[in-house]
Amino acid sequence: MKKTLLRTLGFIGFAAIAYLIHQSLLSESFAHKTHYSLIEDYSFITLSCLCVIALSSLAYQTQKRYASYTYLGASLLKMTAAMLFLFQIRRQTPSTISDFVNFTTAYFLLLAAELAVVLKLFKKPATV
Repeated sequence: MKKTLLRTLGFIGFAAIAYLIHQSLLSESFAHKTHYSLIEDYSFITLSCLCVIALSSLAYQTQKRYASYTYLGASLLKMTAAMLFLFQIRRQTPSTISDFVNFTTAYFLLLAAELAVVLKLFKKPATV
């Protein structure tokens, strides 16, 4: 339980560092107009990733057999929510390539970190 909490805090720290690096790269590289701020993108994705991690951890503690299915289902729900978020961006402002690129960059960075946390959770101890 303590390791899971530390991994979750590490994930939040990674999300914060990724946001700061992404923000500094955007401010240094070029000035462009975006309709959504990066903090909205990162907060949405971080909260959805934390929900997936929490559901997977709960399933692993109660029913280890079905924990991987819970992770798969929660990830599909998260992806559906991300698609709805992207459709909302597209509907409100038609030419937002930079918003789309910012969102997908954050999504895949945090997806990789989420996967690392969940794989560490699901890793079974070696038996002799």
